[in-house]
Amino acid sequence: MVDAAGDGSPLARDGGLGIGVLNLGKGRTVAMLLLALALQTGAAPAPVSDEPPAVSAAKANRARIKTPPAYKIEPDTIVPSEAQLLGEHGEVGVAGIVGIDGRMTDARVTASSRSDRIDAAALDAARQAVFEPARDANGAPNAVYISVRFNFDNAASLDGKTFGTYRCGQFLRDQEWWRKTWPDGPPRDKFSNLLSGMVIVSAGTRPEMLRENAGRLDGIWRTTQDWCRSKPDAPVKDVFFAAARQR
Repeated sequence: MVDAAGDGSPLARDGGLGIGVLNLGKGRTVAMLLLALALQTGAAPAPVSDEPPAVSAAKANRARIKTPPAYKIEPDTIVPSEAQLLGEHGEVGVAGIVGIDGRMTDARVTASSRSDRIDAAALDAARQAVFEPARDANGAPNAVYISVRFNFDNAASLDGKTFGTYRCGQFLRDQEWWRKTWPDGPPRDKFSNLLSGMVIVSAGTRPEMLRENAGRLDGIWRTTQDWCRSKPDAPVKDVFFAAARQR
């Protein structure tokens, strides 16, 4: 191979254009024009997607969907025992493909609870769920990419399963974990917001009453946590409403 550059390299350089030329000998050259033009104009190469082809295809299918997926079997969202002992809880966003068989694949966490255990439980829940698949205008099932959210709540406050038996000891663990894990986030978790809402509207819904009750909340929460420390087995709702009556 001819050393066109004169420096032991087969790459010749045109000082005027900055275009590299690969000399293949016998007068044949391959000019790296595309690369040179990109360098000259500052054009960036097109990004390379690492998205699985199945995900890309399922996203493309969304344009033709008339009926979105719906749960046929909604999974239980029970906090894993180790996470519960640590007070871990929260909501997780998961995205994935719901296939024509109604099962989710390629699931990934899109919004973390900031607990690895809770996030892993959410991915398990997504895989356990069974959906009625998405359908197009002709009624044909289509694989489609969707997002869902799973709430893992030690109080199970949203469905009422254990609302009345949620105890102070667990409540204190939950609140400590929440404050430590979300110092930059919402000051209260969903259970706390639910009880707070009950107190705010308990005396009436006139604006002045709502403002008055909202202003009492910080004191009620401090009293609730103080009393709970001495009554770890007491139901939180009883302690909370007793604190609200006192305030």
